[in-house]
Amino acid sequence: METKIESGIWRIRRYEERKNMNADFRIDGKVIETKRLILRSFKQTDLEDFYEYASVEGVGEMAGWKHHENIAESQSIMNSFISEDKAFAI
Repeated sequence: METKIESGIWRIRRYEERKNMNADFRIDGKVIETKRLILRSFKQTDLEDFYEYASVEGVGEMAGWKHHENIAESQSIMNSFISEDKAFAI
């Protein structure tokens, strides 16, 4: 039978394992393409489309972020996506 201490240690180990599952990843120009989908890095030319999507009330809220209220907000967020190179554009 497992003691409370052993159970607590097991939970801590599981948490540490899950926490470390996020590998250091960069898109680095990778493109994933199927017949119906293309995943690639964001480009500055995506700004208008990104804003059009992200400004729809309810879209961001369903994902846990507020919808974009202006194109400058979208530009700022997209700039961070581009510089971090960890978010795919669809």
